[in-house]
Amino acid sequence: MKKKFNRILIVLAGVLIFYQILSAFHVFRIYHSPTPANEPNIKFNSRFFASNLIEPQLKDFVCYRIEDEMFGKQIRIHRLMGMEGDIIEIKKGDVFLNNFNQDILLNLWHTYKLSREGFDKMDFPYTAMEQAYNYNKDSIIIPISKKAAKLNGIEPQRLIEDKNKFDDKIFELYGEKWNKDNFGPIKIPKGKIFVIGDNRDNSYDSRYVGFINKSDIVSVLVNN
Repeated sequence: MKKKFNRILIVLAGVLIFYQILSAFHVFRIYHSPTPANEPNIKFNSRFFASNLIEPQLKDFVCYRIEDEMFGKQIRIHRLMGMEGDIIEIKKGDVFLNNFNQDILLNLWHTYKLSREGFDKMDFPYTAMEQAYNYNKDSIIIPISKKAAKLNGIEPQRLIEDKNKFDDKIFELYGEKWNKDNFGPIKIPKGKIFVIGDNRDNSYDSRYVGFINKSDIVSVLVNN
């Protein structure tokens, strides 16, 4: 019995060491999603598998290295929405690549403004409810999926920033009077990519940190 138990321990130790090697080289690694930036498709606080054996394609979720003043060095995950040479543009909150709408078939999170009465009548996911907040005494702001918005008949109540309003951070980075919902058009430079979170109103992505080096992609989400 003791020998059998020892053999099991040896096998488990071997599996763990093998995983650590694969993980160190990003061949097969478990990642953690610490933010709701990619809701509803990557759940807040969930874990997922990614691998560098997968060639990144448009609309894949990619893990990439980044360093900025706010968070330092880290690995983030966002959806790959543009490659070098592509023209990226965001019109009224929808992403266009080379003049084609890329958001039509994606189930994304957007922000909606509801009356308090309407809000109380609807059943929203817990993660969405956690982020809901009072806009004023009569209205509630809540981020929910495009699919849920259509099912509940509130798609017209989506909040979209006015084209004439510009974001200071985006202006500082790109030198243009753009905002998160009205951005570009801009050509993606050589060797760069453009990434964006599926939770479009709550994601710190290429709109705010700039283009990402393609060489900084370390892995691609398995089963995108």
